[in-house]
Amino acid sequence: MPLFTYKALNSSGQTTQGTIEAPSRKDALQKLKAQGLRPTSIEAKESSTNTSKKEKKGFSLAQFSLKSNEEENTKKRKRTSKSDKIALAFFQKLHQLHASGLPIGDAIKTLHQRLSDPRLREVCGKLWRDLSEGHPLANAIKQYPDIFDPSLVYLIEAGEATGNILPILVNIIDLLEAQIELRRRVISGLTYPCFICLIAFGVVGLFIFYLLPRIETMMASLGGNLSLSAKLLIGLSNFAFTEGPFILIALIILVISLKQWRRKPAGRFTTDGWLLRIPYFKNIFINADICRVSNLIATLLESGVNTTETLRLTERSVKNTVLLDRFQTCRAQINDGASFSATFRKNELFPPMALDILSVGENTGNLASSFREVYKMQSEELAAELKFVTSLVSSAALGFAFTLVTILTLGIVTSILQLSQSLMR
Repeated sequence: MPLFTYKALNSSGQTTQGTIEAPSRKDALQKLKAQGLRPTSIEAKESSTNTSKKEKKGFSLAQFSLKSNEEENTKKRKRTSKSDKIALAFFQKLHQLHASGLPIGDAIKTLHQRLSDPRLREVCGKLWRDLSEGHPLANAIKQYPDIFDPSLVYLIEAGEATGNILPILVNIIDLLEAQIELRRRVISGLTYPCFICLIAFGVVGLFIFYLLPRIETMMASLGGNLSLSAKLLIGLSNFAFTEGPFILIALIILVISLKQWRRKPAGRFTTDGWLLRIPYFKNIFINADICRVSNLIATLLESGVNTTETLRLTERSVKNTVLLDRFQTCRAQINDGASFSATFRKNELFPPMALDILSVGENTGNLASSFREVYKMQSEELAAELKFVTSLVSSAALGFAFTLVTILTLGIVTSILQLSQSLMR
C-alpha cells in the first residue's frame, strides 16, 4: 500500500509530521482528519522497491522530454495585467460562497459549474480536481503562477494552517483591489506624458527627415548657412543613425546579461542591494515588502497562529533578498526570545515610527493590531511615494518633450530667417 508523508496541526495548534498508509491521497486525508489532525501538506512517498526499480531502469527519453516540456511551459507562463483581475473575480466569488457556509471544495466546484468566463471556469475545474485528490488549496493554486501571485499562495497556506480561511480571503480581495487601483493610477498618470512625447518625436522626425533636408538644399543653393539649432538637430540625427544602433545593441546585451546574472543567488542579492540605493525608488521597494510582512503577520496573529509559524510563513513573502536576509536574522532572534521592535530596530528592517507602534503593541499585549496599523501607515506612504515618482517621471517626460519642441521651433524659425536674409541679399 502507498505511503504518504504529511504535515498537520493537532488540536492544540502545534505542527506534527509523519507517514501514513492509504490506498490514495484522498484516503490518507480522511484518515488524518479522523485522527483529529488538520493536514497542511500530504506528499506521496516512494517505497524502496519502486525507487530501486527506477534507478535500474532510469528515465526514458519520453519521460525526460515530457518533464522538460512541462518545465518550459511553466517558465513561459507569465503574469499579465489581466491576471490580478482574473484572480480578484475568482476570490470574490469564492468568498461569497464560502461566507454563506459552503466548504471551499464545494464552492470551487459550484464556480466551475456556474461561471460563464471560460478562463475562470477552466481554472476552477482544475482546482476542484486537485482538491478532490487531497491537495491543499495553496498547493493547487500554486500550479497557476500566470494567474495567482506567489504572495497569495502564502496567504492561502497561512489560512489553511489556521483552519480559518475566510478572513484571509477578505485580506486577499482588499490586496488585489488596492493593486489594481494603484496600477490604474500609475497608468493614467503616465498616459498623457507618453502621448506628448510620442507627438514630439513625430514632429521632430518630420522636421529632420522631411523639412530640414529641403531647407538645407535651398540654403546651399542660395549661399546661406543653417542656424545653430538646425545644425544641432542635424548632428543629433547623424549621431542617432551612426552610433545609435551600436548603443542599442550594447544596452540589449547589458540587460540580457543582468537578467541572466540576477537568476543566480549572488547576482540576485547584489542587484537587490542596488535597488535599495536608488533615490526615491528605494523607499518604494522597502515599503512594498514592509506592507506584505506587516499585513501577513497581523493576519496570522489575529487567526491564532503562534509566533514561530507566523514568522516562517511570512518569510516567504519577502521579495527583496537583502531584506529577506535581514528578516531571517530577525526571525532567529525573535525565536530566541527577543522582542519584535528591538529586533527590527537592530536589523534596520522597519522605519522608526513603525517601531514605536510595535513597541506600544508589545507593551499592551495587542501586537496584531499594531502590525495592522503599521500596514495601513506604510500602505499610505507607499501610495504617496508612487504618486510622487509618477509625477516626477511625468514631469521629466513633459520637460523632455518641451525641450525637443523648443529646439525644433528654434530650428524652423531661425532657418526661415536665414533663408529670408539670403533671398534679400
